[in-house]
Amino acid sequence: MKSLLLSLFLMSTVVVANEIPFSCKSSDESIKLQGFLTSENVTVKLFDKKEILSIRELEIGETVKFERSVRKKENKYSFAKFYSDFNAWQGIELSLPKTILVGTEKGSFITFLTVYMDNGDFMVPGEANKLSCITK
Repeated sequence: MKSLLLSLFLMSTVVVANEIPFSCKSSDESIKLQGFLTSENVTVKLFDKKEILSIRELEIGETVKFERSVRKKENKYSFAKFYSDFNAWQGIELSLPKTILVGTEKGSFITFLTVYMDNGDFMVPGEANKLSCITK
């Protein structure tokens, strides 16, 4: 039993160790994110003070979890895509540089936040919001 508990503890510390804390903001600081990223998902608290993103049912500081979207020919892209099916009308996508995910780059980086709207048959992207980010 002790060895099982020790194994579970060691596995949980490895998972936490692979999380990279980061924060982002738009140039006018009206949009801010802070959270953790891994190669498989991103969890952030999203702050949209002026409701620029127009995300329905988004509470200030609400935690949003994004899952990694793997595209065809993924190795040809320099940015990784993470998607959240936030509500029935909208999805949210984060594009992060892959160098951050593998730990080869630390410090500052750029990410893009896009809100997708329901167009009846499929989701269509709105304008991408460029955010300046920093790992902690």
